[in-house]
Amino acid sequence: MATTTGPSPIQLDCSPHGIVVACADHPWWRAFRFHKEDAWTSACNHEEQEHGDDRRQRHARDVRRARARIAR
Repeated sequence: MATTTGPSPIQLDCSPHGIVVACADHPWWRAFRFHKEDAWTSACNHEEQEHGDDRRQRHARDVRRARARIAR
């Protein structure tokens, strides 16, 4: 069972040129995206496939989307 306390093993590293999505638990897995929403989707898909019980990335994505709706 995956731990769900502390920081997520999946991190987004943003630069002006793009976003690298990496997982500390699976160092061979990486994704590169140009848009933050696509990077969150990639992180969430990896989390769902490889860290099924861990919902930290999906929760963070949902909170981010909710805040974006409120900010409009």
